[in-house]
Amino acid sequence: MVNKKHERKKILETHTKQDILKAVIQILTQHGIQGFSMERVAREAGVAKGTLYVHFKNKNQIIESAVEASLAPLLEELSDVLDSDLSPDKKLERFTFHHLSYFDAHQDFFRVLLYDRQQAHAQRRRYRTSRYWTFVEKITRVVDDGVQSGLFRPLDPSKVAAIFIEATIAVAINRLWSKSSENIEDDAKLISEVILHGITAGSKNGPGADVIT
Repeated sequence: MVNKKHERKKILETHTKQDILKAVIQILTQHGIQGFSMERVAREAGVAKGTLYVHFKNKNQIIESAVEASLAPLLEELSDVLDSDLSPDKKLERFTFHHLSYFDAHQDFFRVLLYDRQQAHAQRRRYRTSRYWTFVEKITRVVDDGVQSGLFRPLDPSKVAAIFIEATIAVAINRLWSKSSENIEDDAKLISEVILHGITAGSKNGPGADVIT
């Protein structure tokens, strides 16, 4: 009986936390950082303000948790792509496509984060997160697979992986700032073309021929 009560309590706490994070994302999307307050979050989530502090220490932690929650579906999609049976070059192309598509679908939320001056610090902080380095390692393995199969030139896989991730992030941010309506598939292919074939005219010689130049 005690265990069942404990389980129900844990389920209720989980749902409450999810409702709070949904409220945070909605407020940031609609009102921006300037319109964000713990009081507004409590009202939107339908909980007492004190309940927020049961789950989160302060305003910064609740915003960071909302960002993590908003990125979770994307990270799962990207992991599925990198762990799939696609060829290494197709994995990289689909990775960029899913990444750009997700940012486009949630552009109002991510634009709020980008425009806020505090995010300059947040962007530097990403290099210290396990999430960032997990994907560097995953893409490193994809590039290494391409090298071992002869599809890619024998360059340093970890450095190529870092370049690839940064290029994808840069294009996603460019699309947000410029409010680009360009085809996502075209931008995903552009990143792959630049990474796999370089930008020198005539450098593309067909699949498997001196790629990643």
